[in-house]
Amino acid sequence: MYLAKLREAAQEPGENDAAPTVPAWLDMEKFNRGRQFFVDNIFSCITAMLMSLVLGLSIDRFLDPLVFTGKSGEPRKSLRRYISTVRHVIKWHYGDVWDFSDSDAHKSIMSVRKIHQKVAQDMTKSARCKVKSTENDASNGTDEDVFLSQYDMALVQSGFMGMITMYPESFGIQKNITRLDDYIYFWSGIGHLLGISDKNNICNDGYGKAYAVCKEIENDIVIPALVNPPKDFSIMMNALIDGLHLFTKYRLFTFEVILLWISDVYVLEKKLEFYDYTRYYFLRFVFICIRYCGPFRRMANRVILRALGVTQ
Repeated sequence: MYLAKLREAAQEPGENDAAPTVPAWLDMEKFNRGRQFFVDNIFSCITAMLMSLVLGLSIDRFLDPLVFTGKSGEPRKSLRRYISTVRHVIKWHYGDVWDFSDSDAHKSIMSVRKIHQKVAQDMTKSARCKVKSTENDASNGTDEDVFLSQYDMALVQSGFMGMITMYPESFGIQKNITRLDDYIYFWSGIGHLLGISDKNNICNDGYGKAYAVCKEIENDIVIPALVNPPKDFSIMMNALIDGLHLFTKYRLFTFEVILLWISDVYVLEKKLEFYDYTRYYFLRFVFICIRYCGPFRRMANRVILRALGVTQ
């Protein structure tokens, strides 16, 4: 239902040159409660984003820009790219993205917008060159592809908040709809600042709609893509996972573990090795401890901040 409407935005540019504004609908108290949700659960949220990213690489529209930029196809490149992304996300949660004057958080948002604009422009230019080289008449009346469209931006938005929205308990978070609604509200503000229009912002109408949209994306896009992934999926996925292991020093995550983690959703026939089950149950134990033991959760949050070189 929601996804069909969202697909209509596939021909709408995802970025524009207009300066961002503070929307009239912004409730700063609710937005800040959403920020605090991440601060309280940073280890869980970042792990959920990571798993969502691995699965999202199976989606052509998400994978193509990563392949095009050439910065994620090798483990060390992949690690640098995604650590940079995580650090941006942390800035948005710990800083004031609405301070347009001199805020590191707002500068970070603007930096990401510029990156998106540059990639979209370069992909458009490259596509036009390919058309000119293969067609006698480039003006053949067909619609030009819109790269990093509003639809694409909405899919990316779901990658950052979707897993936590749908499966908080799997990541050690008590299912509290009020707090989840606050977190979704935070991402509605971030989506606005990144250039997503209100009608395409999947977080603008609270928990109920966000949950429904994320489930549609999962069932109609992600699962079919995992069954029949694009040709560059294995290269990019392995680069990401191998890069992650350069960071953690331990091989905790494999694609098989991630699939097993959410096996209630992704019913895929995959023979798992003993070590994958060992990794899986170890991670389950970690998130049980995070869910029921506050001191352990706070320790895990500090560990990941320290590992990322973030001081708060």
